[in-house]
Amino acid sequence: MDIKYIKLLIKTICNNRINVILCVIPIVTFLIGLIIPSPFIRRTKYITNDVEQQDIVDTMNMKLPDGATYSGTIITQSNKRHGFGILTTKDGSVYEGNWQNDRLKYGKRTTRSSIYKGKFDSELNNEGFGIIKYTRAYIEGKRKQEFDNGEIVAMYIGNWHKNSKHGLGRSIKVDGSMDFGIYSNGILQKVDGANYRVGDNVYGIDASHYQLDINWDNLALYCDKKGHVFREKSEERKYMQPVLFVYLKATEGSNNRDETYNIRAIEAERHGVI
Repeated sequence: MDIKYIKLLIKTICNNRINVILCVIPIVTFLIGLIIPSPFIRRTKYITNDVEQQDIVDTMNMKLPDGATYSGTIITQSNKRHGFGILTTKDGSVYEGNWQNDRLKYGKRTTRSSIYKGKFDSELNNEGFGIIKYTRAYIEGKRKQEFDNGEIVAMYIGNWHKNSKHGLGRSIKVDGSMDFGIYSNGILQKVDGANYRVGDNVYGIDASHYQLDINWDNLALYCDKKGHVFREKSEERKYMQPVLFVYLKATEGSNNRDETYNIRAIEAERHGVI
């Protein structure tokens, strides 16, 4: 565009009543603001099912009343944690994940003794399904207490209630052996009569859109007292084996895609199923 046309445009905007420079400054400032965001704060609109359109801003090391600190995104008017953020408690525990209206329903907690990934209640207790892996420091501490490798749990995959193993779950020991069944307040409820070792045989399932619903939190296969799996439960088949892997249908031919594949692949990973 020729320079004379630019001058003419500016004069037209200013209606020839004020100095051209006074019109150019706000125009240029506005254009720069569109191109270069403010280095001091990031503000965006955030829409979820829990919170209608709200202003979300970043914060660093926000102090909480209990001595914890939070770095991440918050709702401006209330300072409620919303969006991705990291909470560090007074004892050094670190919680991270996507917060919803000041609550972390699913995320990751890291401590000196373990790394947990799963569901939380409103007080950040393990609640629902989650996977915990115990650290080398924790395992060495158990060894110093004279526990052998067949007694020390290296990983637990299953259900929780207020930080205790509760419901269906699987414990993997340091020596590779496994326990599987129903836990109550942290204690495995042994079933009399079983004479098989969990994991001696490896079982899995296959799934596609024909299986309308899968209860990932409570996946189990019924077996007899020798550990042989059957499709249905009976008086002789009251024992259980864990589901250790799953085949998921992704496509059929070159044109048909199984719409359940993506979400089920995520659920399988979250539940420790290969």
